[in-house]
Amino acid sequence: MAFLDSEDQLAVILSHEIEHVALNHCRDRLINALSEQRLSPLDSAKLKVESFFRGYGHDGELAADREGAKLASAAGYSPNGAVRVWRPSY
Repeated sequence: MAFLDSEDQLAVILSHEIEHVALNHCRDRLINALSEQRLSPLDSAKLKVESFFRGYGHDGELAADREGAKLASAAGYSPNGAVRVWRPSY
């Protein structure tokens, strides 16, 4: 948040996270974590939180970037916000 300079950038970040849900990345991670830890959905309270720290992989992150930028733009935010957020700072 400290690196954002506009509402457009915030919209892109939030849309990116929304797209992880819409693209079923969160569901898939939950299913994998349950399977890896040999737990049923009824035992989900026993899940280790570390299972959720890793990213969604290169392709998953790029998909959330792309779809998040489209979602933010469709909501009226500037696509330039996405460019400024994802541009590497050197």
